[in-house]
Amino acid sequence: MDEFNDEILTDSLILKALDHSKVGLVITDPNKDDNPIVYVNRGFTDVTGYTYEESVGYNCRFLQGENRDEQAIENMKRAVAAREEYVLELENFKKDGTPFWNEIYIEPIYLENRLYYLGVQRDITRQKKYEDDLNKSENQVHRLSTPIVPITEKISVLPVVGDLSYERFEMISHKISEAYGSVHYEKLILDLSGMDEYDEQVADGIMNLHHLLRLLGSELIVTGIRPELSMAFTSQNISLSYLRTAATVKEMLLELGLT
Repeated sequence: MDEFNDEILTDSLILKALDHSKVGLVITDPNKDDNPIVYVNRGFTDVTGYTYEESVGYNCRFLQGENRDEQAIENMKRAVAAREEYVLELENFKKDGTPFWNEIYIEPIYLENRLYYLGVQRDITRQKKYEDDLNKSENQVHRLSTPIVPITEKISVLPVVGDLSYERFEMISHKISEAYGSVHYEKLILDLSGMDEYDEQVADGIMNLHHLLRLLGSELIVTGIRPELSMAFTSQNISLSYLRTAATVKEMLLELGLT
């Protein structure tokens, strides 16, 4: 730390104020081998558990675990070499081994005409957990909104309840394509009897799903079609003759020889 101006470090009102910041602040010296830490504030020691003495003189990588994001780290290294600002999120580890998500903002700074790097580190573990929980909840909702129910090994039913939006069609198509490697739908019955509304977008989506299943060597069967949907098909010059239809799922299963 001999090359880092002690007067700047100890007497600067700015650095004294930063020492009381709740976010972690790190200053590194890229002019030295391995770009070691030359200053950390109290926020850094509070978040990581590492003391000032345990941090200064070492590269920040001691916070990283074995399963590190190599691509993000490589991008960060390139930004440092190019003297550019960079933001990334890494899973780091505290002194006691507790993992935490670290949002890191890196910026080149000049003190006494000497290049240093300022690293602002923010613990976003709660935010990441919230995002993860939200994604899990959304996935559960998606699975509930696209319940493909197997009737036999080759025949399944997808009952639609509520609206059938473009996003929901995309979800259904993605789910079918994703599962196709392990599950082959010889016939997929799309039951529309529980739908709230019909529009031209629904007709278009059904035809796209019909073409997708044909490409996969399967057949789309539509049940529960109301007059409103038939009118939507007609308005787009789409012929229902391309589709196998029935009034109810039960009626179609009987037609297929199932009871």
